[in-house]
Amino acid sequence: MDACGNCGAPLDLDENGACRWCHARVLRQQPAQRLAYYYLDDWDSLVPAQADDCSSSAPFLYLTMTALGSLLSPEPAVQAYVRSQRGLRGQVRALAMAVSAAGVRVRDAGLLKDDFDQNLAVYTPAEIWVFDLALDVVALLGSLPELPGRARAKAASDLLSLEDNARSHAWKDKLRRAGTGPEPFGDLRGRIPRRRPGGDSPATPARGAARWRPWRSRSRPAATG
Repeated sequence: MDACGNCGAPLDLDENGACRWCHARVLRQQPAQRLAYYYLDDWDSLVPAQADDCSSSAPFLYLTMTALGSLLSPEPAVQAYVRSQRGLRGQVRALAMAVSAAGVRVRDAGLLKDDFDQNLAVYTPAEIWVFDLALDVVALLGSLPELPGRARAKAASDLLSLEDNARSHAWKDKLRRAGTGPEPFGDLRGRIPRRRPGGDSPATPARGAARWRPWRSRSRPAATG
């Protein structure tokens, strides 16, 4: 399924060639021009093959899954970092499955109006907590110093879009109510630094060499809930 390169929503252009969701102009590419990703064995990917990509759920979930999967998983710098951190790959894969499961739950329960529904009220506090941790993982891996500039810029752009949901009152309220979050992800939460939108963030754990790139807020449609 084609997706908007700016916001990650399923591609739906208006008569001016702009995404109907974020209103960014989108340049259609011929199939031969599209980037080919490295082949990964399922265990190499940070998103298990059986995970739903959430393309028929909320756009922010689809963007999260593609950032962890097709964007970051094939990068040698990400693979090297994950291999250097004992148990991290399995923990991130379990996190991706939890994100996927939340998207499938609200979709199959008929809680979403359509594929563009960003209503956060349908998610539990624990699910929002999981989503927030996934954003921290994207922020960490997307700022590794060895990552090519193209991938690092795309990860930063994806985070710009995802932060529109994370800045909302509904997200922050449910994140607060979730407390320390689901117990199975306690160890992962402890080893992943929290991002600080709009400013510098702590050094990468274990290596200490990678500093997260600050990103600036942009005006986008706010999440509801």
